[in-house]
Amino acid sequence: MKIIIIAFILLTSTKSFAFGGYGHELICQMADQLLNQEQQHKIDVLVRQLPHHEKQLLVKGHKQLTFAKACNWPDKIKKMAKYDKYKPWHYLNTTRDDHAITSSDCQGSCVAKGVIYHQKKLAEGGRNQTQALLFLSHWVADLHQPLHVSYASDYGGNRTKVTYDKSIPKARCKNLHWYWDECLIMSKKLTVAQYTKMLMNNMPEQTKEQWQPSDVWEWADESYQLLQQASFGYCQHKAEKCLPHNNSVVITQAYQNQYLPIVEHQVILAAQRLATILSQTL
Repeated sequence: MKIIIIAFILLTSTKSFAFGGYGHELICQMADQLLNQEQQHKIDVLVRQLPHHEKQLLVKGHKQLTFAKACNWPDKIKKMAKYDKYKPWHYLNTTRDDHAITSSDCQGSCVAKGVIYHQKKLAEGGRNQTQALLFLSHWVADLHQPLHVSYASDYGGNRTKVTYDKSIPKARCKNLHWYWDECLIMSKKLTVAQYTKMLMNNMPEQTKEQWQPSDVWEWADESYQLLQQASFGYCQHKAEKCLPHNNSVVITQAYQNQYLPIVEHQVILAAQRLATILSQTL
């Protein structure tokens, strides 16, 4: 399948970032806790090397910048012209008759290739190693938000409006992409520290298998298969194509109950996989 990649989310929406700032912090905080002290120290050293004016996009004054907060850096530098080339790396768009994601779906720049590229750059070291760490960590999280592996025609769900059933409090997220970025994972109203503790306590044993670059296409396909589900509210299947919904998706308590455990599972997978890559690379 031919991939269609355009810089849509980044140019049209300041609200929809993969998993939002909260989700990125959660994933990187969990990944950090899965590493040993030597690896954690290497990460801290790299984070401290971020230029001061770019740190100020994440924390004000001389407040300490943590790795978890630094994982939002790729979203914060979008308006800086020197980083324009990375805008298409936040997502992967394919055609509506595509049944599975493979490496052939990304001929140019995309989030899956971003993981591979910046893992290599992190391993090489050099003066851009801090950037490589933060891009890599951000891309792994992005890859596990299903609507970052979708279609250009509706801006990855940004044009799929949502309304809220009376069974749940109305949230501020007004489209399906935004809801999956932010409002679903934040519906428990926990702090990052509280959520990290809860998920770490219930985390299954981490796989010990070696990470391979080819794995990212499997991860991308996992996300893609989730949004193909009829209950996800994104696809109307016709003639083996995922056609867009004409009306908004209604978010009910049942929808939230079904997909909150799934988004938590995606967060856990992202954290474990990121920790695996970092432990093999640092």
